Amino acid sequence: MSTTSIFDLPKELRLQIWDHAIDLELKDQGGCIIVGKPPKWPWNCRPEPYHPSLLQVCSLIRREALSKLYQDRPVILLLRYRESRSQIQRWIRELSHHASIHNHITTISIRYFETAHRSTSLLVDCQEWAVLNRHEWIHPLSKKPLRLLRMIEDALGRTALEQRDDVNRLGDGIDRLVTEMIYPLRESRLLSCESMANVRLHGYTDFQLRFEVIRILYHTSDWVVDHRLNGLQSVKSRMERSRLLELPTELRLDIFEYLLQNQGSLTVGGCYSPSFLQFSVPPAIFGGDLKLTQAQQPAITQVSRQLRNETLALFYRQNRFLLALHYRRARIEVCKFLDIAQQSKEIASNLQKITIKHRFGILDFRGTIDFDFKTFSILGPHLWYNSIPPIYITQIEDIVDDARQAERSDLLIVDTLRRLVEAALSASIASLQYPGVLKVDSKSSSNEYPSIRPDIQHLPGDCPLLKLPKELRLLVLENYLDPVPTLVKLEQYHNIYSGRRCWQPPLALTNARLRAEILPLFYRRCRFHLQGFNEDGDCEVETFLARTEGYQALHENIRIVVLLGFILHSGRWLGEFDLGSFRLKVDRHWKHEMEGAYSGMIEDLEDVFQQAKQEVGPGDSRAPVLRELLAVMRARGVFL
Repeated sequence: MSTTSIFDLPKELRLQIWDHAIDLELKDQGGCIIVGKPPKWPWNCRPEPYHPSLLQVCSLIRREALSKLYQDRPVILLLRYRESRSQIQRWIRELSHHASIHNHITTISIRYFETAHRSTSLLVDCQEWAVLNRHEWIHPLSKKPLRLLRMIEDALGRTALEQRDDVNRLGDGIDRLVTEMIYPLRESRLLSCESMANVRLHGYTDFQLRFEVIRILYHTSDWVVDHRLNGLQSVKSRMERSRLLELPTELRLDIFEYLLQNQGSLTVGGCYSPSFLQFSVPPAIFGGDLKLTQAQQPAITQVSRQLRNETLALFYRQNRFLLALHYRRARIEVCKFLDIAQQSKEIASNLQKITIKHRFGILDFRGTIDFDFKTFSILGPHLWYNSIPPIYITQIEDIVDDARQAERSDLLIVDTLRRLVEAALSASIASLQYPGVLKVDSKSSSNEYPSIRPDIQHLPGDCPLLKLPKELRLLVLENYLDPVPTLVKLEQYHNIYSGRRCWQPPLALTNARLRAEILPLFYRRCRFHLQGFNEDGDCEVETFLARTEGYQALHENIRIVVLLGFILHSGRWLGEFDLGSFRLKVDRHWKHEMEGAYSGMIEDLEDVFQQAKQEVGPGDSRAPVLRELLAVMRARGVFL
């Protein structure tokens, strides 16, 4: 193979080309050389190459570019996976063949995880053989170095003595450090078997693994038995008094104001990340790009009692809290927030700025009401007047007037807030039931508080579809549902706010009357695909039934259910069940798969259907039948 024409260029120009090419390839790694980096694609099951592709072209380029690669670039060694540790050993062996790069390696970071954390990342200066981040390996309470840090410093001392005699023994020094860092992993029940091949199967999170490593590093040998307390007591010295508490009170309060003040509203029930979705994005409150912060107590309140007494009241006094009521999970969190406020005097007495979000999908501030609990008044222009019925507007204003006239107390603040939440929720339900919301009319004002479900039958509003005969209206709805997607999976139920196919047709959100007519038609058309997550018994059927427990329209009209499961030694799908006529549509693979250990399961399923035909009526729920089918399959050993 003839040499490439690039070697005809001067060496200085070639070195600049190598330098620019290496910078371009290492740009996504922050300019660092990462040994043991996990693959981009999870099915690769092997670490990424630590040398750029430029060095794999030929030996001539590798000989020239290798020194430019390690010049002024830190080397990161990741110890999390078994494959990573094997690659690190190969990299150390390669150092003995390239003695010219020993002087270029100045800094090495040995980490357990991709992201550096306290007590899990070691930064070493390879010229002085010293730990650069020693402060991160000091116990935060006892102010003493961890046991692993003492072992590492002893290894660095021996390496520094050896380097005086032979400067080319860099690989031995790094190998000694890696051996000391790997030692705690032998005691870890999670990281000892962590590999890239099965990382998708066991499901360990970074938090679990970090907790496992820190539990080993902060070893129980640092604790002694105190017989007077009949237990374990730390030998750490008493925690030093914070210098922040030595400042004057006025200066401390000014510092806390800058620390605890949030630019926007702190949401209660409107901004959270569902635990069943990975990398999920919290839904936007106003249906736009407005970013809100979840209402959580700041970390400084957990430091000491004195700091908590000074900062907790200030946190609730100067921030605005947004209470979201437009979906069920949000209302549950709002109720918990009110219960906590009722039990804590610091919270109840300092709540001053409250915003109630009573409508979803309304832009700007027409779906929110701003309250000032310091003066018991409603702030801002009354843009929300046109979003709820007038009778509820009067109720909200009367609640605020009653609180203004009463004597101020903690119980009054919580009780007023609870009454406003109930009134806003009732107004939200009423505005959904009656689409024609009129403006404020003084004649319609009343001092009587309406119930959540008023008995007064309002006119349906200007909806021409509701004026048609019911038979014709049902035909229109049937034609409307023809192009609507009918395949429903459980992930669509979880991620309601994503851009996927809707769980319910948009026409069902118009008003209560159309909703009651179109939902049964829609659910009878749907095909529900439910499958199992793993072999531990976590089944989507149980999750589906638990999360839709109160949806009577769904359970009464569900018809086609396709169960996807795992049959031993086969990954075939189980079959399709018709819960309308109670029939089992046998798949062509079933007879072959059911002859062995699963023989007799088809007969058991048919017996369940025969009993359901006699007991379940047209308007009864299909949930018990679905649970019986699940019990039969599990009894036969089918993993769902």
